[in-house]
Formats: sequence, structure tokens, C-alpha cells
Amino acid sequence: TYLFILHEINYAKTVSAAYVNLDRVFTLRSPIEDWEKWRDERVNAEIHWWSWHIEYWMEGGLLRDMYTHELTTSKHFDRIMAPTVYTEAELRNYQSHLINVQPEYDSHCKFDMESCTPVAIASYEKMMDPSTGPQEVAKFTSVIEGKAGITFVDQVARQCAWEQIVIKKASGRRDARDRTGPALQEYEFEPSQLSEMISEMERIRDKFSAAPWSSNTVAQDLVGYMNEYIALYGVEKIEEEVEWVRFWSTDPNEITAFINKHGPSDVHGVRGGVSFPNFHVWVRKDQTQRRYKFINGNWDLSAAIDGFWTSKAFIGFRTPPQPYAYWVQPESISD
Repeated sequence: TYLFILHEINYAKTVSAAYVNLDRVFTLRSPIEDWEKWRDERVNAEIHWWSWHIEYWMEGGLLRDMYTHELTTSKHFDRIMAPTVYTEAELRNYQSHLINVQPEYDSHCKFDMESCTPVAIASYEKMMDPSTGPQEVAKFTSVIEGKAGITFVDQVARQCAWEQIVIKKASGRRDARDRTGPALQEYEFEPSQLSEMISEMERIRDKFSAAPWSSNTVAQDLVGYMNEYIALYGVEKIEEEVEWVRFWSTDPNEITAFINKHGPSDVHGVRGGVSFPNFHVWVRKDQTQRRYKFINGNWDLSAAIDGFWTSKAFIGFRTPPQPYAYWVQPESISD
């Protein structure tokens, strides 16, 4: 969602410019073409910014290079904090010439804060999930409750408060769920990018699984989250790498026959009588997932008698003549 926020604030580079567009935040997802351009130019650097951010806080503000994750100097750290001034090549070059670097800590952690080390961490996804939300939020409340100047609702009312804020959105504040635009499933990563994500998550997991972190409860929470993310992105990587069978036709009967050939028609709700021009079909060889695409066309919803298309395939529907690709969710197909 980082790119979405950049898009919403019109890629502002100053605080004042960002605030001008504050009313756009949590309202728009970027166009797919913007996403693909940003992804290919920035995603590898952003992956390392993400893991660098985790190490920075877990290690109490220890200064590290963002690209190599090696120890760095306060002078080079200042360069890293000015990404609009220095290019990635320049930053890498500066770091490569450092030798015998001794551990240094961010001055903010020494003089402005009692400690930069986290006392609790939580997962945004779990905080927003109805089955885990209140328990996940309790990780934070348990460490700040009783602090001077902080008032809490009674314990018995916290479940209700969470439901009002997260489920019913009674606070009136927008969040990521309020954005409009292409479906999230359209914002895909390349297999090499997913591999880089998994590699960094594995590095973080392995680092904080070992001594001296193995007895640190916050670190072990982090390890648990990394394992969950690794499993999730590992599945996505596998899906991206699997070979697809491609078929092209403008004949509805040929299209229907092709779909039916590659799996039971009732799984995807495809029946005879579909009518749409300019249609692409991919079917994965192991018959567990399909990708369909149409251009300037329409679906005959009478074909979707089992409701599958309306519940899973029509994600972020756009009306023609805009091109749009539909991604059919993973589905176990019986023999």
C-alpha cells in the first residue's frame, strides 16, 4: 500500500505538498500501469528498506546500511536518510569503501527516547481479522496500560470497542478498505521479486531465531510472523512459476469447449451459451487454477448458474471498453 499512498499524495516530496493531498489518502489505488513501472524500478530497494526497518528497531537503533545490512557509520547513515539526494549506486559505493566499522547507534535512540527497542509487536493483518483482532491489539495494551497520561476503556468493553472501530468503522476514519480502483489481485509481482521477498524474510527469521534473540519474546513473535509471510508468499511464487496452457479464440463455442476440456464445467460455472468477443483463456496444466481475460467484452451471467463467477471471478469489475483480466482463485478440482 506504500505506492497507493504515494499515488494519493501525488508523489509529494515535501511535507507541505503531502498535506495538500491529505483528503485523498485511503481513497484510491494506483493504475496498474503505474504499479508495474514503480514495481520494476523500486521493489527490490523497498524490500531491503522493509527488512532494514525491522533490524533498526529490533537492534535499538543500530546503524546499518540499507542495501547490504552491514554496519555503517553515522555519516553514511545520514546519506541513507536522504534518498532524494543520493542514488542507490552512490549509496552502495560509499558503503563499499567503509572498513573496520564499529557499532554506532542513532542519536535519537540515545538522547530523544528512553529506548528504541520494541516492547511488543503485532501484525496489522491479525489486528484487522475478526478471529484474532482483539487478542492481537491486546499485545499493545498490555505494555502501555497504566502509563501516565493514557486512559483505557474497561477490559469488558474492549471487544465491543474493537468491533465498533474495525468492523463497524464508527470512528469515521478511512483505512485501506475504503480505496477504490483495480482489484488487489491485479497488483502482481514477478517470480524473481517474490524470491527476493522470501529471501529477506528468511534472513530476518533466521537471524532472530538464533542467539542472542532466541529467548526474546518479541523476537519470537517476529519469527512467527515471518514464517506466516514466507508460507503466504511461497505459495504466490509457486503460482507465478507454473506453466499455463494458452488458448485464443473469438468463437464462444470454441471457448466453452476449451474450458470444459480442462476441468469439470461446474467448477467454474461455465455452461454453453456464453457470448463474448476477444477472449483469452489460460489453463494451468495441473488443472487447479485458471486465468481468463476478455477485451471489450461482456459475460453472459446466465452461464454462471452456480454463482462461482459472481463470488470469485468478478473482482474489481470494470465496464467495457476498458481491458480487464480476471483472475480465478485457486480451486481444488476433483478427478
